[in-house]
Amino acid sequence: MATSSNALTDDILSGIASLEARVRHLETLEYVAGCSNADTVDGYHAANGASQLVALDANKQLLLNGATAAIGISANPAGGVMGVYLDATGYMILNEDGGDVDSRIEGDADANLFCTDASTDRVGIGTNAPAQKLDVAGNIQFGAGGAGVDYTLTVNGETNDGVITWMEDEDYFQFGDDINLGGATNYVKLSDTDGNLTWGGTYKKLLTMRPQLYAGRVSEVSKPTFVTLGAYGGYSMPIYSADDEELFFRETIPGRWDGATDFTVYLVVMLASAETAGEDFRYQVSWASHVTDSGQLSNAVTDVETQQELAAGRAAQYSIYRLAFTIDRTVPDPDLAPGDHFGARIRRIAATGGGVDEVDGEVILLDCYITYTVDKVYKAS
Repeated sequence: MATSSNALTDDILSGIASLEARVRHLETLEYVAGCSNADTVDGYHAANGASQLVALDANKQLLLNGATAAIGISANPAGGVMGVYLDATGYMILNEDGGDVDSRIEGDADANLFCTDASTDRVGIGTNAPAQKLDVAGNIQFGAGGAGVDYTLTVNGETNDGVITWMEDEDYFQFGDDINLGGATNYVKLSDTDGNLTWGGTYKKLLTMRPQLYAGRVSEVSKPTFVTLGAYGGYSMPIYSADDEELFFRETIPGRWDGATDFTVYLVVMLASAETAGEDFRYQVSWASHVTDSGQLSNAVTDVETQQELAAGRAAQYSIYRLAFTIDRTVPDPDLAPGDHFGARIRRIAATGGGVDEVDGEVILLDCYITYTVDKVYKAS
């Protein structure tokens, strides 16, 4: 049955009206999408009036108007905050706009398996509140291990300094530089060049050593006399007058000495009899950087002397005094160094000074020792 011209006209007009309604609806939206086939989505962008075609190509790349596109995912597009951004090369960026937007990856049992704190620019593993640039709440393992497989941790990109290597076959850590344990002021340092374990900063210790007296010399000349008074024993030291009333010793400077601080010889002496307060006695330590096998000083000799006045209440028999003699390490040329030898001679000499009264009796040498300022806990060689 033929259709009348009026009916055909009505159908055409109705179709045009429907199309106009659809277009007006599209213009009210920023983007309206619908499927045109299994792999494409087409739509309309009101801002530029252009038709947009979004498609996945055979390589599963996202195409926009036939070109590889970038994707931005945002929960707040009006605020300009881009949460996830996938660029045209497939590179994924979280928090592309650099806002205060954290991210988190959950594990099966750990809700904070991997977290970023954008406000502090920190990363947490096992924690959502990292306290440092990288904060790991759990154990860390480097590599899977195995014979002959070494693992290296490099700090600041250095090729030697700041490198820590686990030597698998030898079962130890190897450090590419000195190791400091402690604070910036006082610490213990293991040197990577000589193997010395040293104290660093202002932290120093005193090492006390007792030199070996030349007993052979004493036996040879039968002077000075070894005496025993009460519970004490020592060498009786009258004032020297070219009669061999002297003692010798030789010392090897310890390797732990810091090499920069003068060291001190101490003599511990005792009054052999009661004396009078205000009286004086004087001792001399003469030293040289070389000494013969018989204990004699063999080159330029430096004398160091100390005079002691008897204090009130300390003039009775058996009163003990300690005398200090500083050894100037810079006197020899070159300076004294760890491992060097030096020898010394001990004499009691006459007290000096106008109106000084000399102690009448003998002064007994009980002990002799030397203190060094050391900066090494251990000397490798």
